[in-house]
Amino acid sequence: MTYIPISHVIDKYILKNQNVYISFDHMFCKSSFTVFLLSLRIGKQGIPLFFRCFLGNNSPEAFSLSLIKEGISYVHNLFIHKDCKLIFLADRWFNFREIMEHINSLGDTYCIRTKTNIRIEIDNYKDADLIENISDIEPFYSKSICFESVRITEFKYPTKLVISKTKNHKELFYILTNGNTQNAIKHYGYRFGSIGFIFKNCKSNGFYLEDSKVRNLTAFTTLFTLACTAILWLTSIGSIYSHRKTSVPNYLKIRNSKKKGIKNRDRIISLFNTGLIIFNILVDSHHNFPLWMTFVITDV
Repeated sequence: MTYIPISHVIDKYILKNQNVYISFDHMFCKSSFTVFLLSLRIGKQGIPLFFRCFLGNNSPEAFSLSLIKEGISYVHNLFIHKDCKLIFLADRWFNFREIMEHINSLGDTYCIRTKTNIRIEIDNYKDADLIENISDIEPFYSKSICFESVRITEFKYPTKLVISKTKNHKELFYILTNGNTQNAIKHYGYRFGSIGFIFKNCKSNGFYLEDSKVRNLTAFTTLFTLACTAILWLTSIGSIYSHRKTSVPNYLKIRNSKKKGIKNRDRIISLFNTGLIIFNILVDSHHNFPLWMTFVITDV
C-alpha cells in the first residue's frame, strides 16, 4: 500500500478553500502496469494523495470495489477534521451503487459521469413513461437539465441526475450526484485539470514512465512513488517561484504567465512545468542557487 504524506500541504490549502475536489481514476502504463490513483485539485492542476500499482492492465484487484472504497475512506480521513466539503469526481467507469453509497455514507458529495445505456426511472417528470435509458432524454444546448429524484433501475438506487451539452464537447455529460444539481457540471469539470495532468506528468509531459524498461511490480511502484514525490516537489517550486520571480537571478527568469486585463494574469506554463524548467536549468550547472524544499503550494 502506498500513501503520499502531504498533510502540511492540505493544511495550507484548506485555509482558502471550502470545496475540495478529489478525482479518482486508473492510469495504464502500456500493457505492463495499472495504477489506481486519487488526487487533490489545487489551482489548475492536481497532486497525488493515494495510489496502488498492479501488474498488467487486466488485474481484477486494480478495479475492485474494496480498493476504491479504501482509497476514498483514506482521503476522507485526511480531511475529517478540516472545515471543508469533499467532492469526489470520477468518470463513467465508476458509477457503481456501492461507490456512491460509500461516499454518501461518509457525508461527502459525488459527481460521477455515467454511461448512456443506463436504465433509469424519473420521479415527477411529465415524459417519464417515454424514458427507458438516460440517452432517451433530449438535452438543451448549453443548458443543463436537472432531475432531483431518479433511480437507477438495475438496483433502485436513489440519486440525482444532471444532463448537459456544451459547445466544447462532442458528447453529452450525464452526471449522477447527491449534491446540488445546479453545480454538478461545474464541479465535474474540475476533474479535467487534476488527475489527467498527473498522468500526463508521469508520461509524456515529464517523466516518460512508459519508456522505462521496468517490468517488476515492486520496482515500478518505487518508480511511481518517486514520480509522485517529484510532482509534489516540482509543483511547490513552481508555486514559490510564481511569488518570488522578481527576486531570483536572471538566469532563472522564465515567462510562465501573461497579462489578462489590468490586474490579472493567465498562467501559460503549469506550476509543475515551471518547477521542472527551473530544475533542468540548475541540474549539472555551475550556478549555486538553493532550491526551495518546503513542499508547500501557495499559489492556488
